[in-house]
Amino acid sequence: MERQYRVPMLAMAIFLWLCTVPFVILLLRPRIGSEATLTVALALLALYVAVCVVLCRTGHTHDCSSGESRSVLQPRRDHGPGQL
Repeated sequence: MERQYRVPMLAMAIFLWLCTVPFVILLLRPRIGSEATLTVALALLALYVAVCVVLCRTGHTHDCSSGESRSVLQPRRDHGPGQL
């Protein structure tokens, strides 16, 4: 069950990196040069992937519908009518 979250989270991390790289290039290249900008962009990718791996290995996710953080290994606690 834990494995189903790995691919989408990693894909989201790469997509986030692809969206932020143009801004990194536009903001940093004139100031620090091309090589340093490339280093910053790759470090940012490594950071995103590291966060993704940590979240995947701990099984932690955020349930947006309820506003709660929970482990993906724990069952969701649905409340019946009249129960809170």
